[in-house]
Amino acid sequence: TSMPTSGTYRLTTDVNITTTFGNGVVIRDNLVLDLNGHTVTITGGAFDAITVRSGDSLTIEDSSGGGKITNGSGASSVNTLVYANGGSVTLKGGALESSGGNTLYVNAGGSGTISGGSILNTANNGYALYVNSGSTVEMTGGEIQNNGKGGYGVFVNSDNSSFDMDGGSVTNTVNGADALYIN
Repeated sequence: TSMPTSGTYRLTTDVNITTTFGNGVVIRDNLVLDLNGHTVTITGGAFDAITVRSGDSLTIEDSSGGGKITNGSGASSVNTLVYANGGSVTLKGGALESSGGNTLYVNAGGSGTISGGSILNTANNGYALYVNSGSTVEMTGGEIQNNGKGGYGVFVNSDNSSFDMDGGSVTNTVNGADALYIN
């Protein structure tokens, strides 16, 4: 019913976390999480399900395949699945799946590295990846996909934010939405 906030871990079972209003899990220091084919489902009233603060980092791996972090269906009360507010997120495997709001939001000089796995948005008007306020994200593999009406695969906002892609794929599957939007 909880997730570690620092250290190196490999899941041995599915995990269900119910958050209360405010932020859910806050990463403190550095967390390496091997999903190992399991699912972490975060539901409840959190504004951000997982927050990575400035100076902290989250690395997600999936040694067995099929693992994911999700806010489940009907997750409108969870605004962002993973929020890197000045922190660093690395996705090497597994999936980040959101049906409410944003999937991965990199903000305030934060950074992201995507070398495998997938980032999926199914929320109407949501974002699979939102890069904002001086943040940088580099993608060398994996996939980013928007499946929500009026949503975005990748949304890059502000003059000093960047999204560099040297591999992988960014797609949109619905009319009235965008695979890539640079503001």
